[in-house]
Amino acid sequence: MGRYLYTIKDRASGEVLFVGGEGASAQFLGCDPAYMSSLARRETASGKRTIYGDKEVTRVWAESSVQCQMCGIVLRNAHPNRKLCSNCAKKVKRKQSHEGITMQSLQEDGTYIHIQEKQRQMQEECRGCVYFGGENYANATCNYIFVEGHSRGDRPGEKCSRRKERQKK
Repeated sequence: MGRYLYTIKDRASGEVLFVGGEGASAQFLGCDPAYMSSLARRETASGKRTIYGDKEVTRVWAESSVQCQMCGIVLRNAHPNRKLCSNCAKKVKRKQSHEGITMQSLQEDGTYIHIQEKQRQMQEECRGCVYFGGENYANATCNYIFVEGHSRGDRPGEKCSRRKERQKK
């Protein structure tokens, strides 16, 4: 995969003012990226010029090669932001899912906790409150804002000042 590189020159002096991708070039000119693309396409049409005010716009296709950060293999025609080859990406994904990294959340003390445990801890203090609930009890939340029509004003849990116990029937 490659990308177009746009060159913006001053028409009078021929001086190169900017070279970059579509988005950055559009930002430099102060126009929409879609317009930037159509502007540069005029270059190939017969009898048309690629002029934007006092500037001339040209584009060239640039192939990009990227090196895998793990194994070092060169990936030809890869996206410039790509970091890993397919094999290394699969290995990393397998390792993360095996270790449960994708299912963990970082706590304030710097340790990791499983997402389900974090959800349970967050809900524990709110159980039994009138405002706590929802159709899916596993993902239940505080619904104070929907019941009362305005924000609670503090965080849910043990320090909640709006807690109201459910009446037992």
